[in-house]
Amino acid sequence: MLYVGHDRPDIADRDWWKPLLAAGLIALPTPGQQRCTVTDDGRAAIAAYGEA
Repeated sequence: MLYVGHDRPDIADRDWWKPLLAAGLIALPTPGQQRCTVTDDGRAAIAAYGEA
């Protein structure tokens, strides 16, 4: 699940990001960063979603 458009999670759920992390679509912030980053697998999944 990519959480694009109508698939977006309810951000009131504090754990909405954990499935994305478990699937390897995002990476936790490295020291000095404040946000998670999209991984190469995540970019590929987003590109594939746009082609569907």
